[in-house]
Amino acid sequence: MKSFLRAIPAGTATIVLLGIITYLSLADKPFGDTHISLFKGADKVVHILMYLVLDVVVLLDYTKHRYPHHTSDNIAMALTACVSLYGLMIELAQLMMEDTGRTYEIADWYADTFGAMLGFFVARLWLCRWYRHHIISHHHHHHHHHEE
Repeated sequence: MKSFLRAIPAGTATIVLLGIITYLSLADKPFGDTHISLFKGADKVVHILMYLVLDVVVLLDYTKHRYPHHTSDNIAMALTACVSLYGLMIELAQLMMEDTGRTYEIADWYADTFGAMLGFFVARLWLCRWYRHHIISHHHHHHHHHEE
């Protein structure tokens, strides 16, 4: 699995995920006629989760691309801002396609941005370090297994 993850070119996951989210966000009825409404505000939770995952993937892809160099917080913040802007573009696209029944809600974008920011913290505090150590790095650190 690790070698598989190592073999994927940096950026692939980002592009695939962007494609999926764009499709789900803009397709007329991505899930057919089934109206998914789990609970009130469920769509906001979905937005937060989608953008949390997207941001983490973008940051991991970039970490992989930069390896063995470290990615600065500033770069990570800039990438997170890009993820947030992508969310805004999706909402604007929905605004222009309003006749298809996709609703434009600025609150969706707030949820996107919140998700992206959460993703930033998840990635910076935990994932990038883990990823560098366990996935990208070929050195097996058997000696220090204590948490850093």
